[in-house]
Amino acid sequence: MKLNKSILRVMKENMGKYLGMLYMLMLSVLLFVLLNLIAQNLRYNKDEYVTKNVQEDLEFYTLNKIDDISKIEDKFNLKMDETLVKDYKYNGKTLRLFTPNDKVNITAVLEGSMPKVGEIALDPQFAKANKLSIGDNYKIGDSSYKISGFIGIPNYAYILEKEGDIINNPKKFGIGILNEEDIKDATYLYSVKYKDKNKNVYDMSKPLKSYLSENGVNIIDWVYAKNNLKISVLDIEVMAISTYSIILPTVILLITVVLISIVLGRMIKNDMAGIGTLYALGYRKKEIMRHYLNYPIILSLTGGVVGGIIGLIVQKYIFDLFLTFFPIPVEKLSYSPMYFILGIVLCVLFTVVGSYISINKILKASPVSLMKNEFKTKKVNIIERKINLKGFKFKTKFAIREQLRSIPRLAFLVIGVSIATVFLMYGFIAKCSMDYAINQDNNDVFSYNYEYILKQPTTDKPPKGSEEISGIRFAIDSTLKDKFELMGVSESSDMVSLKNKDGSKISIDDDKFIITSKMAKEYKLDVGDKLSFINIMDDKRYSITITDIAKSSAGDYVFTSLDNFNKMMGLKKGEHSAIISKSPIKIDKDLLYMTNTPSNMKDMLADYMDLMETFIYAIAVVAFIIGIIIVYIIASISIDENKNHIALMKVFGYKKKEINSMMLNGSRIYVVIGYIIGVPIGYFIIDLIFKIFAELDIALEAKITLPYILIGFVIIALTFEISKAICSRKIEKIALSEALKTQKE
Repeated sequence: MKLNKSILRVMKENMGKYLGMLYMLMLSVLLFVLLNLIAQNLRYNKDEYVTKNVQEDLEFYTLNKIDDISKIEDKFNLKMDETLVKDYKYNGKTLRLFTPNDKVNITAVLEGSMPKVGEIALDPQFAKANKLSIGDNYKIGDSSYKISGFIGIPNYAYILEKEGDIINNPKKFGIGILNEEDIKDATYLYSVKYKDKNKNVYDMSKPLKSYLSENGVNIIDWVYAKNNLKISVLDIEVMAISTYSIILPTVILLITVVLISIVLGRMIKNDMAGIGTLYALGYRKKEIMRHYLNYPIILSLTGGVVGGIIGLIVQKYIFDLFLTFFPIPVEKLSYSPMYFILGIVLCVLFTVVGSYISINKILKASPVSLMKNEFKTKKVNIIERKINLKGFKFKTKFAIREQLRSIPRLAFLVIGVSIATVFLMYGFIAKCSMDYAINQDNNDVFSYNYEYILKQPTTDKPPKGSEEISGIRFAIDSTLKDKFELMGVSESSDMVSLKNKDGSKISIDDDKFIITSKMAKEYKLDVGDKLSFINIMDDKRYSITITDIAKSSAGDYVFTSLDNFNKMMGLKKGEHSAIISKSPIKIDKDLLYMTNTPSNMKDMLADYMDLMETFIYAIAVVAFIIGIIIVYIIASISIDENKNHIALMKVFGYKKKEINSMMLNGSRIYVVIGYIIGVPIGYFIIDLIFKIFAELDIALEAKITLPYILIGFVIIALTFEISKAICSRKIEKIALSEALKTQKE
């Protein structure tokens, strides 16, 4: 078809617009292919890992060894594996050592081999962070072990030291495998996997708990897999990536479809007289439609194929990046063509359908109407008709009327800038929120540095300079989704300090149950409300009445006096299960179960921000480019529509600066409006994401500071100025001869 010979020429003449739209189509398909492939590969390899290496349904720690495991397995239709666990602490680092399992939570070798006697295998994150390689010798106490390989364990799919931690710090904590002959004075860990997958694990575990209790097994801790952050984080990550793979590409694709439709609509309106002539010469509507649809087809096919190929190439590197957080074996890395093909098909389909609607709106007119350019005649809209501009100068009048002449295009400019702002704010608000959490004193309740958890409750007085304390984890209901810790604290404690919202100290008495403000907000509780809950260890139910709310973001805690705690739990007066202190104290190792330090949210978030900075900057760059493209294309269309007016202005002696001001500066206010709309939307989205984090006991509050709002505004303003600078060159190229077309028309 001879008409199609002009396509490449037209694209070359308007290269900036078409390259901008091509970039956005590429970005859309790239994200679609990349995110879907990563989600698919993570999901597949995680499922294979969970199945082949038999990830637990629950685990529990005991003080004494269970001898009748085979009997328990037959009686309760389950698999149970015994693991010896020991923490080795040195130079501020902790290495948690496990013996290998052969039935549940089977160790996966990621590189190298399983350790023999006298050898050790480490998780790859800890090894890399501490510059350890296979074949190196690793010293534990007075013994030295050769590193045989790198490993992963299903119940540590995401490696965290203890409950309350949310971000792994491999420089300070890792896991390793040693043979039973090499571990001494260890704690017993039992992992359970039920054979019946259709029943509720919580209900199935009740008879097991009762049996163990009746047979003298002293359970220290009991954790269900679905509530174990070390296991569930990987599932959440897969779900998040899958969600992003739908939302991000769709938003970018829809913006691009609208841009292409606007550009094509403008092009056809400029060509209307020619189209009418083509009709008169015998060309059919279908042929002309096909010609104009070639523009979106070429753009979407090129953008789809290039974006898809880049997505296929990049996904291996991004997938490997995820493996640095989740040490799981890779059974297979899929490059499924389905997402590549689907990405291209959706890109072409959305683009062609959007363009068809825009083109058909004009082509359905009669040849006579097209030849007379009736569609090109602008109707004065109600806003332009009603607005009174008598008091303004000509330049101001022209700029205002030019902007109001196309309300849909103006609305799209505002929406487009708002979306670019949302992308920008996504990174900025996340950073501000993390900075806020880092700079806040999250240990506003606890001022101790060491917590010594005892094997058995005792009434012995703690050493000088320390205090007794007790704590038990409870769940709000049988789903075990919402958990908190009930703390029994000395009434004269110097290391646990509670204050109300006014800053006044709250005393810890026998008749008080004090909850943190974070917990009150999360569960919508107030003073006087009743709180019912279940003991995760023995399934007993309790109920209390809230007496005070302590201002704190430390976590979900309920505080009462130690005597009241013991009374509730049926313990002797003065008994306590832990000792807290500000400096290290000596405790008989036969009495000690483990030593903890309070979770340092500041350090964890600071480490996380180091990882997030690149991601945040990348989002800012994408938002910046999208902003430039949207503003440039909208301004470009306005210039194309007013070529003859601009030429006339040049004839009348208007200077370049004056013409630029009239044609381009009028959009500035709408860019500002778009930014103002985008900031709260971005805040709302981040707030929703943080509410999901709250489900994981991660207390983060969405924050945005004035400096970052101003930085965001400067970036969006810069996109406008860059777009304006590019468009001013376009205005400069308009020849004076364009003014003659006014007379011809």
